[in-house]
Amino acid sequence: MFEQFKNFFKRSKTDKNAGQRNLSSQKQVSDESNKKIDIIMQAAIAERRQKDPLIGVKIGAQEFYAQIINVLKNGQGTRVEDVLAIIGSLAGYAAQMSVHLQKDPPKLNWLGAKNGEKYVIGDAINANLCGSQYSFYRVSGAGVEMAGSVELPDIIDIYRRVDESMGCDRFGIPEIDDAHRPRFLPIEFISLMWGEVVRLTEKYTITLDQWSLFFGLLGQRAIIEGKGVINPTLALKLMMECAVPMARIDPRFDIKEVIQHIEQRMLSTK
Repeated sequence: MFEQFKNFFKRSKTDKNAGQRNLSSQKQVSDESNKKIDIIMQAAIAERRQKDPLIGVKIGAQEFYAQIINVLKNGQGTRVEDVLAIIGSLAGYAAQMSVHLQKDPPKLNWLGAKNGEKYVIGDAINANLCGSQYSFYRVSGAGVEMAGSVELPDIIDIYRRVDESMGCDRFGIPEIDDAHRPRFLPIEFISLMWGEVVRLTEKYTITLDQWSLFFGLLGQRAIIEGKGVINPTLALKLMMECAVPMARIDPRFDIKEVIQHIEQRMLSTK
């Protein structure tokens, strides 16, 4: 699956025998065409935004969901647990990044662990994740009910266990049974996919205060579409098991180091 991630962002490699000049020409035409399409789309969205302020969030969520499905697809289809884990991991990271990126961000607290790792906590981050009306947990949780279930996972228990794991090797590892365990860790999903989140939020003018809703709509859809494979309550639990630690993690972590670690692991398992 890691190769699929790399191919998704690097696109397919062209034949080495193809003329370099012809390749550059084709790329230039393609880039110009894509820019024109984006301009037309953004103009249409801007017009519709007057009647529906959330139109960019909705369309952006649809596009990103399709990308997630595409990048995870293999010969057997797409594994729903990986879809849930990607969404949860990115939602947790977005919960803190949407605070860090504010012009005048509220005060956050930094905690140091004995192993030297640092973690960030704050009411504003928690509000994005599970406290506000349009928080990731609440919007995704509506998908549990839509999928025919009524029980929500114990979010307080998830927070407690994550906080207890800070500074330990088990931090950032979802507590879930092996049958539903994702193939990558939350921090690895962030390292591989965060750049695409930034691109899409800019493309559809999704504001910082809309990031939680954006991911909530993604989570909602994943829960509903995956209900035949994983219980809706467990699906939301898996997402929050990924989201909460990524809302705590030091955002200054080395992405290149994480990706190198993934590559080494993939090579060792071949």
